[in-house]
Amino acid sequence: MRFRRLRPQRLAALLCLAACPAAFGEGVEVEHVLGPASFRATDGRAIHYFGLSLPTTLEDADRQELKSKLSQQHGGLLLGKAVTIVPRNHGNQADKPVQAFVFHGDKLLNIEVLRLGLAVLDASAAGKLGAHEDQFLEAQLEAGKEGRGIWREQQLRGLLVGSRRSQRVHQPFCPWSYRIGAKNRALFQDAEAARSAGMAACGVCFAGQEFPQDRAEPPGGSPTRAPWATLAIVACVLGVLALFLARTVRARLFLKALKRMRDARRTLAESAAQQAVSRRRPPVRPDCDLSALLARCHPRWRRYLAPRSILWHSEAPAAGVVAAVPEADVKRLLAAVLVHLRDRLPADAAVHSRLSTSPQGVVLAFSVSVPRAAFGGVVPPPETVVAWSGLLPKETGSIEVFREPGSDGSPHPLLTVRLPREA
Repeated sequence: MRFRRLRPQRLAALLCLAACPAAFGEGVEVEHVLGPASFRATDGRAIHYFGLSLPTTLEDADRQELKSKLSQQHGGLLLGKAVTIVPRNHGNQADKPVQAFVFHGDKLLNIEVLRLGLAVLDASAAGKLGAHEDQFLEAQLEAGKEGRGIWREQQLRGLLVGSRRSQRVHQPFCPWSYRIGAKNRALFQDAEAARSAGMAACGVCFAGQEFPQDRAEPPGGSPTRAPWATLAIVACVLGVLALFLARTVRARLFLKALKRMRDARRTLAESAAQQAVSRRRPPVRPDCDLSALLARCHPRWRRYLAPRSILWHSEAPAAGVVAAVPEADVKRLLAAVLVHLRDRLPADAAVHSRLSTSPQGVVLAFSVSVPRAAFGGVVPPPETVVAWSGLLPKETGSIEVFREPGSDGSPHPLLTVRLPREA
């Protein structure tokens, strides 16, 4: 378990919550509930559960019935009970409500309200919940998976939250979504948009749920790769045959070779697992040698699209074209575009790419040779373009999509990526 340095605010909250609430709090009587996460005391003060908030969509006119049901459920949980509050601010009747921890005996009602789905965890309260922070996160995860209260409606779940660093996408109630920094946070409309951006599903909030990780191979596509177990069996059979055919090969040398293969596979698996769970940001440099990158990628793209009878043409890129964008982000963007073209282009089609430079930046243009009637099926939808744009840092690049075929015949311009040149 990794320990974090306790700031003065966190230490104060930890000491406050770890001790008996009656020693630091004050007893109040509940007059009536004001909403799913707030109530009014008999002394006139409005009290709100600290660390909780309500989605803005819950204030819509068509969701007032849901808000009323949540308030009634809150009243059944709170009314008729003696509660103790530990205020975190000094609000009053004329000012904003009192943000407080609310106890009924030794039970923290903030967590119970979150577990029932009456409210959501406020992201601004992360790190200020003291020793109960893990219980807050687990309560919201339980409510989200069970579809309680607010999480019962799919529209109130909001956008999916992705991490550019771990390449994982989370549901809004997932504890890991609160640990994603603002620089690494990416929002997606649905799971399909996240998959198009190369994201994988979180193993915590998507456990037991369907997530479109891989798309079925279309007819005439590339053959399915043999699994590792089949390759290992074939390698063992060939090794045994070589042992019996070559009299000079000794058994101990063969066993050493098998041990080296096993150790290599184990090292590869451990390295992949460490990279998947690592929280460190991979080292990237803001200087992508775009011409060299395209020179390496184009031969692979030809072999990748050849089984679909799709041709790839590219002009020889000018040497020394450096873009002020991390190379890893450009690779992920080009891979997402390639997967889209593979799945949308018909057979006997052709893809053309052209790299050009200008004083304003670098332009990478893609065009397709397809009939005008089939051009609409190749154009990426708006949500896919938004996912692609999320792979690049803000205000450093742009993606332009042509929705209509060109008037000067084939090939038709499809996609243009503009990147700033290195200063």
